[in-house]
Amino acid sequence: PTTGARVRMVIRDSDYNLLWEPAPSLDFERDKKKTYMLDPLYTQNGRFDRKIDMSRNPTMYPFKSDKFFIEFYFNPRSAPPHIQDRVGFSGEGMTDKNYLNTTEREGTRILFARLEISQDQMLRRGDGPFFVATPGYKEIETKLDEDVIIRKSLRID
Repeated sequence: PTTGARVRMVIRDSDYNLLWEPAPSLDFERDKKKTYMLDPLYTQNGRFDRKIDMSRNPTMYPFKSDKFFIEFYFNPRSAPPHIQDRVGFSGEGMTDKNYLNTTEREGTRILFARLEISQDQMLRRGDGPFFVATPGYKEIETKLDEDVIIRKSLRID
């Protein structure tokens, strides 16, 4: 997606399905053994980056499951008008050989990716790898050996 597009990211236990049916009673308690996080991402220059520290709240994110899904979802119907002008209201102008999906939302072409990772990858335990090499992944060289996101800048260091 282009600059300004909204991408929904969900991190959840692989066996957790959020039910959208009305609850029998209003209850804000959640299953403390399940992990579910939803966050919107905004693209800039065709990409997005976000660092989220989920370790600060172990009650909210217990990471008890053996496997997790990380899902990325772009729906053109919830996109700003300048994005819809480029891809169409229902995604008619979108093409992607890896992530174009026409079955998740009937009548709408969306971009959808579901990545499966292990508990060790999520908690960064063991020798790694701590990433998922998706189709189109390109290895890059970094200047640092630690987890640092390097943003492009006009400032001269």
